[in-house]
Amino acid sequence: MNAYTDFWEMIWEEKTDKIIMLTNLDESGKMKCEQYWPDQGKTKNYHGYKVVCIAEKIFSEFTLREFSVNVQGSGSRQVTQYHYTAWPDRSVPDNVASLIEFRNKVEQSKSNDVGPMVVHCSAGIGRTGTYIALDTLIQEGKNDNYVDIFGRVMALRGQRGHMVQNLEQYIFLHRCLLYALTCDPDPLPVTHIPRIMTDDKISHQFQTFNNVVIPKEFDNKSSANKKIKKENRHGADIPGDDYRVRLTSTKHDYINAIYVNGYENPFKFIVTQTPMPNTVEDFISMLYQEKCACVINLDDENLKDKSIGHYLPQDGKVFKVGHFQVACKRVDTTDYGTIRHMTISRTGLHLSRGELHLKQYQYNGWNKTENVPLRVEPFFKLAKDVEDEVKGQREERPIVVHCLTGAERSCLFCAVSIISEKCFFEKEISVLNTICQLRSRRKSAFTDIAQFRFCYQHVKYLAEISDKKKYYNMNELL
Repeated sequence: MNAYTDFWEMIWEEKTDKIIMLTNLDESGKMKCEQYWPDQGKTKNYHGYKVVCIAEKIFSEFTLREFSVNVQGSGSRQVTQYHYTAWPDRSVPDNVASLIEFRNKVEQSKSNDVGPMVVHCSAGIGRTGTYIALDTLIQEGKNDNYVDIFGRVMALRGQRGHMVQNLEQYIFLHRCLLYALTCDPDPLPVTHIPRIMTDDKISHQFQTFNNVVIPKEFDNKSSANKKIKKENRHGADIPGDDYRVRLTSTKHDYINAIYVNGYENPFKFIVTQTPMPNTVEDFISMLYQEKCACVINLDDENLKDKSIGHYLPQDGKVFKVGHFQVACKRVDTTDYGTIRHMTISRTGLHLSRGELHLKQYQYNGWNKTENVPLRVEPFFKLAKDVEDEVKGQREERPIVVHCLTGAERSCLFCAVSIISEKCFFEKEISVLNTICQLRSRRKSAFTDIAQFRFCYQHVKYLAEISDKKKYYNMNELL
């Protein structure tokens, strides 16, 4: 308790109103930081420093907490904690956009500009040093059009030993700065984007993005999985192992599927290749294992491709694959495609966990010869219907999105879903950050400028319907 008191005494005496926390409380089974604050809605008294957690908002990669700190006889102050949760100890985040977006949150929030920000991780040197260096160097680059990364790190180490702890963090610092200072990823008001982001600016941003955002180590992370020929479709995106789904009830754990974060929920999506005839059992096993909420099929329904493995029987029929039975109970039609009601059950003594009920959404507005859907509105309607379906369920369950390569079409759907949420809740967005975060998981996503432009067209559509007050409430928009 004395350590907590010392911490809050420092916050009070230094007139700090922003705390930047870059560690989780527990990492890899080891305690990295004590919880020095009360839970949401609770109050704790740290020897004269009464701290109330007024609010807590959890996002997929960071959490915001608002505290009221009261000292008897000296009044009270508001303090905001920005807790970044996607940075492994002694390592780096999996993409640059995530940390840049987090920093933007910190920068854009109101401040009394009286006291310094407090930045901490576990040891207070690696992640802390990297963040401080990034923050100051971005300011330096924007103000002076010049940065001295080595000099900044050396200056920090002169104040505290081992700041920016290892080579990986030092390299990541360079990549973050390159992205932040050349790609223009700062968020813009939703209603301003159609006017500001002209075709020329979008083309320039796309070219710059392609030149700087793909980490060279990506191929190394996926190299072992490239050798798995039978489970990877020719031309499909090959995942690394960091965020790959691992099967637990098949002879092997490999499936070409990757977890992707949503706006609020980590691992909201599972992006995967359309199953092949020899991977249908793996696909069904994944749906059952992950208790998936629904399945989105973005391939042309009339596509003639012998590499496609069909996982749905005809309406009212049942088929068996491995230890599973799959049934299609009902079929509904919509303006954008077809919704099929699936039931998956597992057979075998002591293996039954009950039935899994989910819907399969077949989108029919995307021709096999086109790089993007024919129209923005029905594609948004698909994303909206899926979001309504997920929000109506009792527990958070992942959304499976598949296409032939497991990247291009599937990641565009994820982008539209995430952009819709961000536009509604924040009224501003960096489309580029959303795209960058998706490409960090699927290397071949957004390699075509048409899909890049489609995301901006979607923002324009959202701006138009918000002006018309159409869909503009929580229940209708999302």
